[in-house]
Amino acid sequence: MPCPIHVFRQGCDFVHDGIHAVVGPGFSSTSLKLSPLLGAMHVPFISYAATSPTLGDPTAHPFFSRVVPQDTAQAAVIVKAVCTTFPPLFPLSFFDLGLVIAVLFVAAHSC
Repeated sequence: MPCPIHVFRQGCDFVHDGIHAVVGPGFSSTSLKLSPLLGAMHVPFISYAATSPTLGDPTAHPFFSRVVPQDTAQAAVIVKAVCTTFPPLFPLSFFDLGLVIAVLFVAAHSC
């Protein structure tokens, strides 16, 4: 994870050097740290890889934009693909929820 002080210093240097817009950063964590600084200076920035849904709030991040969909949009597509490719063989009940959660947990930690 990038150092917050380095990120802040880099943002200040950009504005001081006459930069009018920023392309990047590539990480959501860095974008979240730069957003308040660049926003306060009215410097727009666009990320090519930041996917955090938190960055999608235009009130909190008015000068942020991205060229990739956020994580929730990607997750919706994956779920739809899995459900249409492998439809459940039986309807899920409340008791099957534990199995579903276990499968998602294992998948999240195995992939």
